[in-house]
Amino acid sequence: MLKRGVLIFVFLISVNLIYAQESLKGDFNNDCEVDLEDFFLFADQYEKNVYRDNEKFDLDGKGTIDIEDLFIFADQFEKKCEGGIEEIPKFDVGEECKEVFPGFNGPVNERVNLVFLSFNYENIDKFLEKVKSLSDPDSSKSFFSFEPIASNKNKFNLWYVDKAEQTLYQPTAQYNPLDTGRFNPDAPPEDLRDFFEKESGLFTGCINIPARTRVNVELIKGSFRPSANPFFIIRAEKKGRTGDVRLSNDASYGDLIHEFLHAFGKHSDEYTLLSYAWTQADSVPLNCDVATSDVACSKWCRGSSVSVDSFKKFKCSGFDVNTCVLKTADTPCFPVFGSGRLGSTGDCINIIDFCMSMSDKISCEDTRNNFYNGPVCTWSEEKHLYYNSNCIPPINSINIGTQCAGGTGCYNSCGQVGLFRSEADGMLQSVRKPLGSYNEKILCDRIKDETGSVGGKCNELFGLFK
Repeated sequence: MLKRGVLIFVFLISVNLIYAQESLKGDFNNDCEVDLEDFFLFADQYEKNVYRDNEKFDLDGKGTIDIEDLFIFADQFEKKCEGGIEEIPKFDVGEECKEVFPGFNGPVNERVNLVFLSFNYENIDKFLEKVKSLSDPDSSKSFFSFEPIASNKNKFNLWYVDKAEQTLYQPTAQYNPLDTGRFNPDAPPEDLRDFFEKESGLFTGCINIPARTRVNVELIKGSFRPSANPFFIIRAEKKGRTGDVRLSNDASYGDLIHEFLHAFGKHSDEYTLLSYAWTQADSVPLNCDVATSDVACSKWCRGSSVSVDSFKKFKCSGFDVNTCVLKTADTPCFPVFGSGRLGSTGDCINIIDFCMSMSDKISCEDTRNNFYNGPVCTWSEEKHLYYNSNCIPPINSINIGTQCAGGTGCYNSCGQVGLFRSEADGMLQSVRKPLGSYNEKILCDRIKDETGSVGGKCNELFGLFK
């Protein structure tokens, strides 16, 4: 009650002090009038974090519901729609916020907005040259090369902050090896994201673009592995965007798309049994599903699981190592290189039968040969729902699903132990591979949720996955 009383006091003062603006805001109950009912709705959201269901109360689009929003609301109090229809206000993106391709962009609140930021480039021209090569809407080798982005170009905006800035960070040998990939001591570690935001004026450019539709693409002149930070969404939205992508100067358009899928689509990687980003997740990633002895990947497959016993009984010992390599795509056969617990070079073993035969953690984690850096099998504290074993086979391209829609399958490994992916070898494992129909459908859902509509290939995908 005290907070609402203070708000009412500040609100009454604000009504008398703020000059009128052109556009109507604050009609939260859509009755074409800004009145006390709207104020009480606003008061209930005051000082709360901005989420999708309360974003309309963030009137200045800065990611927080605060005193500045109250002033805007007070300015609109007692106004009514002209002709009974409220006009959509034109968004002021800021003087330093420029279109990458003039004339391409549309309304910021009806599109997904990629905002490119420059770090360590000598001048804006070099930076902009790289941005255009990554995002040219008319190129067959750019962000718009893959579906469903290609047939929904009119759902995207491309912006850049017209400012070249040298980073104040001085590289040292202290870096995060999990994030750099190439172990380059000059690569910026993950904690530099906070450093950039604190020290750089770049993040204030394009700040008025709605958080739910904004993805920052940070281009940093250097050489390191591309990365994205989509997993702390509340943190990102509080700072004015839905996710972050970080790319080096030598990054490809495939890198941009892959990381965009993480930052905006909320897709998980599909190439590791344990993904660092998802080990603390409370829910299954959108592009992953579970499999049991009865049902496999029911999000996109309708039939029962292929029997694990049929895989265990498959004979691999008759194949030479070259044939075994070819068979790894559709059988449990696994080629052995080096010598050790798995066997000797040239052997072809049934990896599902081999791993499931291990009944203790020490034996399971001792499944390495000289050629392999780590264990081939993975130990889980709980028995796998499909394999009914604690010792689990590695990532593979064996489809255990039936009646799967859109050319999908159910393949082991998708972000964490016990999950399965829809593609044998897709973009979420390696760039420039097809994204896959179910992953495309997820992106369609995200675009539609945040912009209100979608078209192109999305209409076909919605029909496939009902």
